[in-house]
Amino acid sequence: MPFRQDIQILRGLAVLLVVLFHFEVPFFSSGFLGVDIFFVISGFLMALLYNKGSVMDFYRRRIFRLLPAYAVTILATLLIGYFVLIPVDFNQLYDQSLSSAVFGSNVHFWYLNSYFDKSAFKPLLNLWSLGVEMQFYLIVPLLYPLVHRRKYLLWAAIISCFAACLVMTQISPKTSFFMMPFRVWEFLLGAWVAWGLAQGGKQAGAFIQLALLALLIAASMFLPVLADQKSWLWGHPGMVTLAVCVLTAGLIYTGMPKGLENSFVGRGLAKIGDYSYSIYLVHFPLIVLWNYEPFSGTILSADSGSKALYMLGSIIISSYLLYNYIERNRAPAFKKLSFNALLLVITALSAIAGAYLVNQKYSPAEQNIFAAWEDKSTYRCGKVFRVLNPGERVCRLSALDNDERILLIGNSHADSIKTAMATAAEENSFSLYFYVFNDPLIKPEMLSAKVLEDIQRLEIDKIVLHYSNIYENEGHNQEIKTLIEQALDKGLDVAFIAPVPFYPIHVPKAMYQGVEIEQSFKDYTDNTSDFRNFARALDRRVRVYYPANILCPNKKQCLYASPDKKPYYYDSAHLTLTGAALLDDMFIEVVRN
Repeated sequence: MPFRQDIQILRGLAVLLVVLFHFEVPFFSSGFLGVDIFFVISGFLMALLYNKGSVMDFYRRRIFRLLPAYAVTILATLLIGYFVLIPVDFNQLYDQSLSSAVFGSNVHFWYLNSYFDKSAFKPLLNLWSLGVEMQFYLIVPLLYPLVHRRKYLLWAAIISCFAACLVMTQISPKTSFFMMPFRVWEFLLGAWVAWGLAQGGKQAGAFIQLALLALLIAASMFLPVLADQKSWLWGHPGMVTLAVCVLTAGLIYTGMPKGLENSFVGRGLAKIGDYSYSIYLVHFPLIVLWNYEPFSGTILSADSGSKALYMLGSIIISSYLLYNYIERNRAPAFKKLSFNALLLVITALSAIAGAYLVNQKYSPAEQNIFAAWEDKSTYRCGKVFRVLNPGERVCRLSALDNDERILLIGNSHADSIKTAMATAAEENSFSLYFYVFNDPLIKPEMLSAKVLEDIQRLEIDKIVLHYSNIYENEGHNQEIKTLIEQALDKGLDVAFIAPVPFYPIHVPKAMYQGVEIEQSFKDYTDNTSDFRNFARALDRRVRVYYPANILCPNKKQCLYASPDKKPYYYDSAHLTLTGAALLDDMFIEVVRN
């Protein structure tokens, strides 16, 4: 296969987009589209490489090319993590390392939350795309022979896969983002170009080549891609992604002007392209580890110019070492399947050993503090409900479908008590239902009319509302009042759970750092005065329950942790399962009355 400097330039451009996005540099908020450029290039190269030998030869080349640097990156991250991370964060790295060792990191992160969510600690998040690639390689021997020389099948596969991707983006954006079947069309665009070329790029006029390059850069930098939005146009992957992939395929087809390839900029981008795989591997863990703060999730942007320089310098040095001594290493051991398999086993064992040893460094009281993260409730309706039930707005949390039914309505504060509420409902022969989406009665697409439809459809007997202190907004108040009035008219029972006490600081983090935490009952009443004013105007048939009567005993200081230092909160506002358990008697009363 002839060397293509233009493809190396594209690789250099793609990795720069991704790195600048992760540094949160202005004008690169859509830099994650660099990964889509990589997918098209990969599909192009696989189409050329696959025919050069047997299926096993193809897999050997892929393993020898990708795995050593991949495994070393994970091992190095685990080693640094052992010395700098607290157990709750190392445990997250442990999970990510094990999933990466079996090339399932994209599935792991899909199971967690969105790519763009930073609440969890995710130093190996960038490996999701390697998971997609590795999984794609598994189907190459089946897919490529089927569609090669059958243009109608190739385009049928591209169009149907892209259509499925658009549909899934409007149901579950994180699924279309992370899951390989919804990304296959990007690889196939690259394969289409490869099979349409005899060798090299078909040199078009310089104007067309520069226009395609300018459009690709502009689309990757300036088109407003809306992360996690259910939009076929502006969501991701969506129409903007299609534009970037088509422009990439066009540039691979036409090549680039020789003047650009031979220029200082072109040679520089091509050199970055040579190092692009190593740069991609190391840059994200280094950024996250440089910015690490306990209990603070994934922090990307540097808080000072000097730190940014340190981060950039460490990325350059690490990429140089990884590329020259691992990625390009010609040692015989790197060409043995047994050695590469051993690397994966060592990676998994290192993660297991590290998780055990890190926990041994801390006292039982500190481990109780760290456990607050694991003690929080899982996602609103489980991790796969939205995918398996794309048209459903409500899920059932209780195991049995009882005749008497309660609908819990609220934002993330309701999410933090839903497990304890479901237990109380089941113990009293009720079924508990809950909204799949956050902020019902607040989001424009989920106002009182829609909620009332669901109440009637599900034959709900009682509604329970629990929000944070949102009651300063008159629009929200009016929607809630409308729902209550119509629910009461239909003979439903209505109960309110007042906002829980919340804190201006992250509770577990403050406990770990020894920072004093105080919240008096008076502070709580002052902070929730909007709700109290709202509650006074409610119909007398509406029951109102105040968690602060339990969480702030004797109407004095509010409780934030148990005597053995188990936090009742996993952040500044949301109850852990431990904290919600304090309210069990209240939940039983809510269900029964």
